[in-house]
Amino acid sequence: RFSNTTSRALHIAGDLVELGVRPDEVADALFHRRSPEAIRRLAEALSSLEFYCGGKVGMISLDDVTSEGTSEDTEGFVDMVLFVDGVEVAAFLRRVDGGSFRVSLRSRGGVPVNKIAGRFGGGGHPRAAGCYVHGDICEAKSRILEAIREAVTGCSGT
Repeated sequence: RFSNTTSRALHIAGDLVELGVRPDEVADALFHRRSPEAIRRLAEALSSLEFYCGGKVGMISLDDVTSEGTSEDTEGFVDMVLFVDGVEVAAFLRRVDGGSFRVSLRSRGGVPVNKIAGRFGGGGHPRAAGCYVHGDICEAKSRILEAIREAVTGCSGT
């Protein structure tokens, strides 16, 4: 799935299959099982989906008290935004306490999101990064969006 997957990793996966590991069961356990509450939260997050920069940027958020849960419940939500055709950068803001948001950033590869996260004291990799932003939801979204707009080619105030 990822461009940095090496032939060594695929050979190891092949060895595991030869030992009896079933790839379908592993994939199902890792990627296709969610609690009912996690699915409800995903629906809530996706209902907040907004696009910017002519559709190059997608952003979702969870801002209420119920969003203050475990990060496992929301793992992978940001990746759903990258499923949208044309989206180059995805952002997911999740309230972690009364005054700050955990921001997860993803990129298809053209925009190094670790540099965006770094502006807020966060970090990560060019395609996956995170940080914390303080303020209410409007302030947090505005600050992240400003940093994204500066990084995305051809994106100004739209």
